[in-house]
Amino acid sequence: AKARARDAAAAREQLFGTLVLVPAFTYAIFPWMKRSGVQVSTDPPGAWVVAAHIGLMILGCDFLFYWIHRALHHPLLYRFHKKHHEYKASNVWASEYFDVLDMILNILPGVLPGILMQVHFITLMIFTALRGWQTAHSHAGYDLPYDPFNIGIFDGCARRHDFHHSHNVGCYGDWMPLWDYICGTDRRYRAYWNKRR
Repeated sequence: AKARARDAAAAREQLFGTLVLVPAFTYAIFPWMKRSGVQVSTDPPGAWVVAAHIGLMILGCDFLFYWIHRALHHPLLYRFHKKHHEYKASNVWASEYFDVLDMILNILPGVLPGILMQVHFITLMIFTALRGWQTAHSHAGYDLPYDPFNIGIFDGCARRHDFHHSHNVGCYGDWMPLWDYICGTDRRYRAYWNKRR
């Protein structure tokens, strides 16, 4: 009953975040986005430009998300992220189960790289949709075998994030394990995974 109530609250929060908070946040920063150079009224760029921008946005998002997420696990800041970790096993409901401040801090890594790069608004929206898919996938509890964001440098995203929720340590990255590997915050995950093989 307690888990069902939490899932219902998470569903309400996902609807609130998706239908109210994210649009309100986007509306609030839209004038600033236009002033900073995000293109709105121009023709959309070609497919190669969009693909290149999305690739760079993934790198920027991953960098920002890693450091924000890692900071939120510091004892002084963890109270803002603790709600998300009520789920010890990751699932789709956990993907957007946050306090408002935590949700805003999760939105910023997906928006700031595009703003700084002055991408077209269409590119920003495509990236937002891809990031929504990636966030749901990383909380799915298993790696989807034919997902393009689960091969190569993106491999094991859900497995890594499931470890993060079950052990509440390391694996702070979003799209790929690059920063966890560089900073050594995936050592416990790698040791755990090697024992399971």
